[in-house]
Amino acid sequence: MKALWRTLNLWSLLFCMSAFFAVSGCGKKGLPLPDLERDMFSFSEYSATLRGGVINIECRISGAMRNLEYVVLEIEPVDGELCTGCPFLAVEQKHFDSRELWDGSVGERISLSYQPGRMMDSYRWRIVGHNILTGLPDVEGEVMTVENSTGRRTGMPEYGLGE
Repeated sequence: MKALWRTLNLWSLLFCMSAFFAVSGCGKKGLPLPDLERDMFSFSEYSATLRGGVINIECRISGAMRNLEYVVLEIEPVDGELCTGCPFLAVEQKHFDSRELWDGSVGERISLSYQPGRMMDSYRWRIVGHNILTGLPDVEGEVMTVENSTGRRTGMPEYGLGE
């Protein structure tokens, strides 16, 4: 009887220990996450011109610029006056591979050119950068406005109307 009791206690002890180790794990919950500070990039210092129906955009990229896989240019033609509270609704999109943006030399500024399908005097636009590391969110630039005659931005940036 003592041998049976000892065997049951041993099995109970082994079961409790294995359940404890199975539940506790290694302390990590979920897949490892990338270091956002080190692996992310951002856009700033935008400039755009609209000449001859072609939008030319240049901006500064900072952070982990080597992680930029591609950029999508989103375009919304402005028909009439700019609407201060209207949401940005991209009508056209153009994909630019990162190799197209630096013209062979890696620097802090990228540039791209695009001729929209619909000719207008002004457009609202933004660029969206895709990170080469999966799991990191796309980086959306500010919504800006470019006008045909002057190429300058006017209005309030929080509404996508430039500075």
